[in-house]
Amino acid sequence: MLFVRVIAYIGKYMLQRIECINEINLNSKSHSRLGGGAMQDITIDELKEMAVARVEISSLPTDFVGKVKKVEKRADKRGREAIFMSVGTGDGDVIFKYTRLHFGELAYSLEKMGVRSLKELEGKMVRFITRAFRMGNPRHIPVEIVQ
Repeated sequence: MLFVRVIAYIGKYMLQRIECINEINLNSKSHSRLGGGAMQDITIDELKEMAVARVEISSLPTDFVGKVKKVEKRADKRGREAIFMSVGTGDGDVIFKYTRLHFGELAYSLEKMGVRSLKELEGKMVRFITRAFRMGNPRHIPVEIVQ
């Protein structure tokens, strides 16, 4: 008889937990990913203003100045170690990718600039020059911090 009571108690407890979880799931669907609370209606014009403008690398000049927004080391879509640098231009943002093939030239150029860490570039205006490599496409290499 005690066994039946224990099973009934566990069943009742589990039913309460399931109801609680369902209530949480229903309430969370009304929250926005853009800051919590109820989802506010967003107009298409507001959505366009929130979007990040992207610039094609091919449209950039071979010598230009841009603001480095973010630098990170991570694997690219092929699983290769790479450094990604997000740079703001007057027309929008561009992301430069440097793989191991480019690391030597990148290190040499940064060393000449007096930079010890890639994070030092973040928030700074930097001059980039296009350099050709034996293999692959040319890359925009940082050459100078502009004041």
